[in-house]
Amino acid sequence: MRPFHWNKINNMMVSGSIWKTARDLTELIDTDVLEDMYSDKKKETTEPETSKRKLKSFLDPKVAQNLGIFLAGFKMDAEELKYRLTILSEQDGGLDPEHINVIRRYHPTAEDVETYSQYREKSQELEPTDQFMLQLCEIPHLKTRLDILLIVNEFPVQYEHLAPTIEHVLDSLDVLCHSIRFVSVLEYVLAVGNFINSGCSKGIAMGFKLATLPKLAECRARDKNFTLLKYLVQQIHKHEPDLLGFIEELQPIMHANDASIKALQAEVEVMKKDLCKLKKNASVLMKVENPPERDIAFCDDIEMFVESYEGKLNDLQDKSDDMKTLFEQMLMRFGENVNVESQEIFASIAEFVKAFKREVDLIMVTAGKHNRRKSKKYSGNPRKSMPRDSAIDSVTSLERSDSAESCPDQYDADGIAGVANLRKAFSADCRSAAGQNKRQGFIQDKTKAVSSPRTRKPLPKNPTKEGYMEKLSTAKSPLSSQWNRRYFELTTQGHLYYSKRKNEKNVESIYLRGCPVALEDDRTIVIQTDERCYKLKAASHEEAQEWLECLLVYTLKQANVPRRAHSQFPTGEFGL
Repeated sequence: MRPFHWNKINNMMVSGSIWKTARDLTELIDTDVLEDMYSDKKKETTEPETSKRKLKSFLDPKVAQNLGIFLAGFKMDAEELKYRLTILSEQDGGLDPEHINVIRRYHPTAEDVETYSQYREKSQELEPTDQFMLQLCEIPHLKTRLDILLIVNEFPVQYEHLAPTIEHVLDSLDVLCHSIRFVSVLEYVLAVGNFINSGCSKGIAMGFKLATLPKLAECRARDKNFTLLKYLVQQIHKHEPDLLGFIEELQPIMHANDASIKALQAEVEVMKKDLCKLKKNASVLMKVENPPERDIAFCDDIEMFVESYEGKLNDLQDKSDDMKTLFEQMLMRFGENVNVESQEIFASIAEFVKAFKREVDLIMVTAGKHNRRKSKKYSGNPRKSMPRDSAIDSVTSLERSDSAESCPDQYDADGIAGVANLRKAFSADCRSAAGQNKRQGFIQDKTKAVSSPRTRKPLPKNPTKEGYMEKLSTAKSPLSSQWNRRYFELTTQGHLYYSKRKNEKNVESIYLRGCPVALEDDRTIVIQTDERCYKLKAASHEEAQEWLECLLVYTLKQANVPRRAHSQFPTGEFGL
């Protein structure tokens, strides 16, 4: 009954009041009406809710919540689940790897099986998540089936990743064990290092660790733009240019720079154990008396899978053994510690090769190894009468002739002169000369890719252009640099602005007057300013040419190319 909230008087006050002689009219009033009007009918509607609250659950609340989320998207009854557990491949209708992992994570233990066995005939008393657990308990050899399906789904992916990696490592070790050019390059490094360290405890070394190689790019002279690696490349190019081919020989290392031989061997062992586990689990399913036909077909599929990968894995094991043997030979060849990790050596060599190649590319460009259009003879002022392409060549020729005049001995210097140059590069007397050669080695003559004036449409006096290109970010380590997509806009004042997206705030601007601009390759444009070097990559070779033509209008206009003063800094034969 719904209560009537009145205020009762104290029993001590009843004796002197009317309530002492009040009649009891309970039998007189119509109580049926009161019960009908004021009875609490909600009790009948709340009975189902109370029954729901009484549903039992034996799962941890957090586990039950996560399992409930999974079941919300797992539209599969018990019979369908049993059927799919007998199909080996997802393509043939089996479970996908995500469902296998989740069910394997929540599969019932022996204690769960014993607990839920009491509710086989009264599953309606359990929560939905516990009802699902009860269904899993009734599937025979559930854990064994899930293990089989997990291995079969992951094994091909592991093999496709592992086999090429081991091939790259074998190729890398084979090159390191037999490359003569790389050894000759190390001999140059040893000579340079012993000369630099002469007179101190680090000098007169018989050899050095391969992990030392990346430090060549970090050892800077008085001029911060000149490194020991730059000097090394110049000397090798001058005396034995054929040794530069070691870069191509060591290319396999670039694909295995983070490979750990110990980890690869461990993965091969794990895969062998997985195949053995497949055979063992299949035999468990067949030990049942009168196994179902679907289990027999399931085990036949497992046997075929094992046979298809057993031969491949044996070959992989042989390659893994060869990899270990070659690695030990390589360590002995270079005098490395037997406990050194392979990824440390591969990473050091890969970083050295990448930095070495960058310096070689600069030498090739500056030395005119790329094909350039020959300059024509013009009378009068060549800067005004020449076409743009010829004017660029003249600027490059002027810079190279000035470099030759300022360093005449470098073109015919013998080994003694090379040592003298190295001494000057890292001496205290070259501080003043370093600034004069800051931009001497830039690749202005790399504009070979600019199209002919006869095929190029005439440009306006002050051309403008805008569009997306990729910009190489600046980083302390060259290996951590990356290309970022930016929106560029060239204005009539000779400024090149760029932002992250179109119509957004400009990140930076480049003032092009007098800045050398060139093509590094078919798509990459290089702009050298006083502060830094910008590298921009267009979407195609044609677009890169269009950008270059517009930029050259502003870089060649009023460009000041003074004759360089004589310098004592050993910029080398090619002005680097």
